Amino acid sequence: MYKIFHNTKDDHEVETDLSDLIVKFDAKKILILTGQNSFSESKAENFLISELKDKYTKSNFYSDFENNPKIEDLNHAIQKLSSKEIELIIACGGGSVIDFAKLLKVYLYDASSILDFPGKYKNPSKSQISMIAIPTTAGTGSEATHFSVLYDNKKKYSIASDHMLPDYSVLNSSICLNASLKIKSSCVIDAFSQAIESFWSVGANLESIKFAKQAIYLINKHIDNFHINHKDENVMSDILLGAHYSGKAINISKTTAPHALSYSITSFFGIPHGHAVGMTLGEFFIINEQLASMNAVNCRDLSSHMLQMEALRELLGWGDCISCNDKWKSIMKNLGLNMQVKLNDGQKKVIDRLVDSVNTERLSNNPVSITKENIIKLYLNIIS
Repeated sequence: MYKIFHNTKDDHEVETDLSDLIVKFDAKKILILTGQNSFSESKAENFLISELKDKYTKSNFYSDFENNPKIEDLNHAIQKLSSKEIELIIACGGGSVIDFAKLLKVYLYDASSILDFPGKYKNPSKSQISMIAIPTTAGTGSEATHFSVLYDNKKKYSIASDHMLPDYSVLNSSICLNASLKIKSSCVIDAFSQAIESFWSVGANLESIKFAKQAIYLINKHIDNFHINHKDENVMSDILLGAHYSGKAINISKTTAPHALSYSITSFFGIPHGHAVGMTLGEFFIINEQLASMNAVNCRDLSSHMLQMEALRELLGWGDCISCNDKWKSIMKNLGLNMQVKLNDGQKKVIDRLVDSVNTERLSNNPVSITKENIIKLYLNIIS
């Protein structure tokens, strides 16, 4: 069985199936956007064939883009697809697939707005295309957010618009089971990190904290044994729903410093996104408490911030901030996610480039201001 959520403010579950939902859209031209290999390997292809029936064979298909899509990928897709008169996009894949679909949703028929990227591009103001997002990983929560990531010259840019939010999310845990443990581990760490960061984010409010709590509860109860039980569909169902709630949380609050530092790690070293986030997140339990009295607190008074950190630690049940960091490292180790990057000779001078590429918008969401010296130290901690 699977769940369908209507991505409205209350994010309510819809009592229908995918085939009836597609009939409701009455779309004559459908684009199915997939990963290059994951679509068939995940059994998502069989799922869509059974649900779409004759509409499947009549659909357009596209998968010609990289993980962590670049502006060149988007321009190429627009050139290939702009004449197809697409009315509905079904994005079936991991976070990169869904992110790329959101970009096409708003720019496919408004290519002039993205021509000067990253110089004078326009955030989208409308969309003529409907969208259904079906994650095949558990997950990034991208199916529940109104922003996307686009890279140019190894630098990450966030593009945000309410018009990018998929209309519906379809959560089917059975198509998330066949991914490798390495992929599953990176994805579950991404979801867990998003929920934790949302909880302490400057942009957090009562609604985002509600979603973050739901995500943390669902993921935390399985995380210690996930490397053993990752093929259990009941476990995966909880993780997938937790990832969805983590997406709902950051859709309001946005992410913070661990995400800000992760994009450079991914871009320069090819480390998957969730894994890259997890490499520094544990340290922020300490930074966000022990540096709070010394560094400026961003947009929140010190006492409220400290109470929020205490509430997070109680929710996790991991003890004080140092114990939380130790626990996080233990989780990463159990999942087989290395906390160190080994540089080759050509990468020895990479620190300055890593620092220069840090996403400052996400950094400003961190509750405690992070200095350049802090950033350098964090990067040095993961480089061997």
